[in-house]
Amino acid sequence: MSNIIDISKIKNAYNPRLVDPIKELVRDKANQDYLKEHKYEFLKLYIELGMAKPHKYVQAWVDLTRGYWAGGASYWSSGVVNENNFGVKESIYSKNFQKLLCWYAEIFNTDCLRIFLSIGFWVWIVLAIGIIGAVRGDKEMVCMVIPIVAIIISLLIATPIDADLRYCYSVFCCTPFLGCSLFYGYRGVL
Repeated sequence: MSNIIDISKIKNAYNPRLVDPIKELVRDKANQDYLKEHKYEFLKLYIELGMAKPHKYVQAWVDLTRGYWAGGASYWSSGVVNENNFGVKESIYSKNFQKLLCWYAEIFNTDCLRIFLSIGFWVWIVLAIGIIGAVRGDKEMVCMVIPIVAIIISLLIATPIDADLRYCYSVFCCTPFLGCSLFYGYRGVL
């Protein structure tokens, strides 16, 4: 491990909700070639550690996926563009429009509306829509839900952050349309 990361910095850098600080430590050491050359040894170590302390692996999985399945876990973001080497910077052309957006975002910080910022809440809504479609025998509805569920499963397998909207835009964007589609052909329900 010491060939690819400064082990003394791990304790201070580790964040159970985010892999970026550890990735940065690996990048700081700049010895990714060693990692590539010894990938099977690292895989073996990963498996051995998992077998020795399975509860730690389960806890890490819970910490890094809870935002995608826990209905009350809120999406967190600083909302600012961090300093970077790509020349990307924040540009505000209208202070009034920015104030309006901040006001709108702040509305969702109230207890009764915070759930709507929870990725996990929307994931459960999509799953419910899929189950309702399956119970009704609506193959089209099930087929529409499958790609979104596939994205969710991929996040549960290999998420780099516990609740990041950018990894599951499809859930937020598709759910209203899926919800409306539930009633397509079921106008008597409305």
